[in-house]
Amino acid sequence: MTTLKQPLLFFIFYSILSAWGLTIAQAAPLNDNFAAATVLSEATGITTASNIAATAETGEPNHGDTGTTAYASIWFKWTAPSSGQIFVHTFGSTFDTTLAAYTGTAVGDLTQLTENDDFGPDVQSLIGFFAVAGTTYYIAVDGYDIEEQGTVLLNWMPAPGNDNYIDAILLSGSAGTINGSNIGATAEPGEPNHGDGGATAYASIWFSWTAPSSGQIYMNTLGSDFDTTLAAYTGTAVDGLIKITDNDDFGTDYQSQIDFAAVAGTTYSIAVDGCDTEEQGTVVLNWLPAAANDDFVDAAVIPGSAKTITGINIGATAESGEPNHGDGGTTAYVSIWFSWTAPSSAQINFDTFGSDFDTTLAAYTGTAVNSLSKITENDDFGADTQSHIDFFAVAGTTYSIAVDGWDETEQGTVLLNVTPAPGNDNFAAATRLSGSAGTMTGVNIGATAEPGEPNHGDGGTTAYASIWFSWTAPSSGQIVIDTFTSTFDTTLAVYTGTTVETLTKITDNDDHELSYQSQIVFSAVGGVTYYIAVDGYDEEEKGDVALHFNGIKNFPWSTFLPSLFRKATPD
Repeated sequence: MTTLKQPLLFFIFYSILSAWGLTIAQAAPLNDNFAAATVLSEATGITTASNIAATAETGEPNHGDTGTTAYASIWFKWTAPSSGQIFVHTFGSTFDTTLAAYTGTAVGDLTQLTENDDFGPDVQSLIGFFAVAGTTYYIAVDGYDIEEQGTVLLNWMPAPGNDNYIDAILLSGSAGTINGSNIGATAEPGEPNHGDGGATAYASIWFSWTAPSSGQIYMNTLGSDFDTTLAAYTGTAVDGLIKITDNDDFGTDYQSQIDFAAVAGTTYSIAVDGCDTEEQGTVVLNWLPAAANDDFVDAAVIPGSAKTITGINIGATAESGEPNHGDGGTTAYVSIWFSWTAPSSAQINFDTFGSDFDTTLAAYTGTAVNSLSKITENDDFGADTQSHIDFFAVAGTTYSIAVDGWDETEQGTVLLNVTPAPGNDNFAAATRLSGSAGTMTGVNIGATAEPGEPNHGDGGTTAYASIWFSWTAPSSGQIVIDTFTSTFDTTLAVYTGTTVETLTKITDNDDHELSYQSQIVFSAVGGVTYYIAVDGYDEEEKGDVALHFNGIKNFPWSTFLPSLFRKATPD
């Protein structure tokens, strides 16, 4: 059989099977049965499995949803390397799980230690039990019913080492981040509540930090995956602590933030807890001092060659007389300052894309925070909660750039990006394309419309943030040009002509079919130079451009079709 016909016949055969609804049955997982349980060999770990096509065995118990039978269970086997509390959960699995732990040697003669269906508001499961060194335990993962099947993520771990106050993990330095877990943590006798107004702690873990210097310090749990509370104390015993401050929800977030005036050499005890006993998971604890560039006079200098500079506005403040930086309010909130001197005269762009909170952004000239001249400002750029500004910078002029939050709760990591206007912003500086096919990349961030420049495809009256390419057709024929894989809503047009205000439009396009990117097709004449403009749908549509061009020749159907149906040559 010819190599052409083999895949064609397979496709036809597969299509017939699909049309008749025929499928190939999936095999049951290897650890479907109790006797074939997957061995978990580590003291703690994570393993991935599947219960798709798993079955219940005769005599197998239900594993946690109060039903009378198992459904699609799989089994794991773990021998405790030491005695202590152990926790097992299915967080991250793709379906509604149940979970149980047993001792015993046969599926019909097991002793159940514990079981769980839904842990808190989650449809995944968590169990805990006291494990005895050398004892083998069997862990069953099932679905809530027979239809609940998918990928299993099974985690097992001991109680956190810093569950108790006296076992607090030491934090060092003036700033840092540490990861942990409060899964299986407990409250100690006499332990205070850490921030939600209740009468007791729930599942707290402890950290200890000695201030290396005096100053305002900020601590938060941003990045944790559950509803946290957070508190700071001084004292030497869990039942005799002096609370400095605590917090449950920071702004609209379920994570927490506290700040206090730290005294050099003083040791502070930091507790992270859940809002209730079921709020347990991965903890991210961040600590850092107030931003060094909080005040206008302490602005961080942006080097002329910098493309991105980072910072934080956590704990930043507004100064007396400081203007609002972009949300229409009457004051700043948690602003930080940067200073940039233009190395040359050109259009320049600043944005906060990549920052992890809702920013505002503004540019000024002036020498005092209460007498600044605002050049431009922005709150949300398009549908994004980060910000973008652009303006014409004059060589040697120093500009003050303020990054703020939309309100006082919008705090986090700042990424301030500095981007000059693209080199092919103007028609006369169009980037040259060569050959009959290829791809050219670029950006239209900071691009502008020229006087007399036409609209490039959305039906408006003007261009917005266009960039230009030129292409001289090597031969006559159909050419396809598109902006597929660009990162914004594009328009696309092709022209002939020699100046931007006297162009003749060949064709244009806004959205190609269901895509926000664009495609044009036209008949090119060999030797003619065409100018291609890529723009955004409006002035806020900016980003990375991918311009693809491809010449199409007539497909040789007269050759292809006879070869397709030519009589097969015997092997």
